Amino acid sequence: MLKVFLGFIVGLFTGFVLFVSCLMLGVKFDVPAITNIVIATATVIATFIHYNSIQQQKIQRTWDMNKEHLLNLSRIFREANEFTREMADHEFDRIQGINQRASPVSGVDKWQYLSESLVDSLGVFAPILPDSLIKDIDAYKKKSDQINKSWGQTAGQPLFDIYEQHYENQKALSVTLARQIRRLSGTNT
Repeated sequence: MLKVFLGFIVGLFTGFVLFVSCLMLGVKFDVPAITNIVIATATVIATFIHYNSIQQQKIQRTWDMNKEHLLNLSRIFREANEFTREMADHEFDRIQGINQRASPVSGVDKWQYLSESLVDSLGVFAPILPDSLIKDIDAYKKKSDQINKSWGQTAGQPLFDIYEQHYENQKALSVTLARQIRRLSGTNT
């Protein structure tokens, strides 16, 4: 709304300056020519408004199609991220011998559900999701697979390091996902 108001003020000021300049230069106005100029200007403005409206409708349709899946994926990431953080904290406490609390309730199902949701994102929802998000999900899966492979290959690597790597990987994709949700929903400020 502010942009429209500022555009109106700048346009009014520019039009006034041009009109006064034309009067000072002694330009004679031809009514049919001015009428054609006004019609052409109105057509350009109407075309711009129509184009902008179509772009907004496209963004809104994209959001409507992706809303449920993206919000669900965001919730799943939050749950998996919280569980990964709990596991990392528990493992750190175990290594340090600090406050041996009970192991967090099994959340392997959260990781499994996250993995299934990402497979769905890459397979089923890929045609309607933004390309940048698909690339980020693919990069996340590759990094996650690489972390899992290194876990089995590196003897003596603390489990804490594995959890931390997974946590950072999940957090990075969560931030990207949140940014995409803000952009698609129109709340990107």
